[in-house]
Amino acid sequence: MEELNKYKRDLENISTKYILLEKENKELREKNDELNRKLIIQLNNNAVLEEKLGVQKRNMELYITVPRKIEGEEGLMRKYTAYVIEVEGSENKRYQVTRRYKQFVLLHTQLVRVFGEHDLPSLPAKANGLYFSKDDHTEKRRINLQEYLQNLAKNPAILSSPVFFHFLKRDEGQNVDHVPSSTPSH
Repeated sequence: MEELNKYKRDLENISTKYILLEKENKELREKNDELNRKLIIQLNNNAVLEEKLGVQKRNMELYITVPRKIEGEEGLMRKYTAYVIEVEGSENKRYQVTRRYKQFVLLHTQLVRVFGEHDLPSLPAKANGLYFSKDDHTEKRRINLQEYLQNLAKNPAILSSPVFFHFLKRDEGQNVDHVPSSTPSH
């Protein structure tokens, strides 16, 4: 009999925990929905502000490459790979930004929220296939991330979106190189 009572108490505890987790899950979904609404409002506000300020992003062409990857360290013994993105835009201006894979994930997540996943190319997986070394893996990912960005830039709606614009925005204090006009256009 005592074993049955213990079983009932355990079952009640599990039920109570389940109810609490469900409630927490619902609250998190509501917060996520609210953040999505705020993101869309902010993106729209940014677009209106950029239009008022005369920021020209429509009918813009970008040539994007990811020419190399770099290794970095974060804290003790935590290494990461970042990807150098070279952007060449209107008026033969060229600059580079460095982004980590998790920033690509954030970009993709935000683009899915705005455009839906059916209108987007697939984000290359963090780990895809078997490789003989980490360098093989990160090199393959570098190539795939370049193709991903180039495919995004082919879509005029994405190219002119504040989300994509922000991802490719120069880091503060970074200079822009002017490419000589004799450079072939891409």
